[in-house]
Amino acid sequence: MTAERVNASQDVIDRYYDKATKRERMELRRRPHLEKLEIERET
Repeated sequence: MTAERVNASQDVIDRYYDKATKRERMELRRRPHLEKLEIERET
């Protein structure tokens, strides 16, 4: 476990070091809405 190796709590690691990139934040925002979209496919 990383927290034990660096002598930090998981809360500290999550708060300061486990940051999402802009793309990851965008993916997290849009993922719940994808199933609401209807996409027509050409056959």
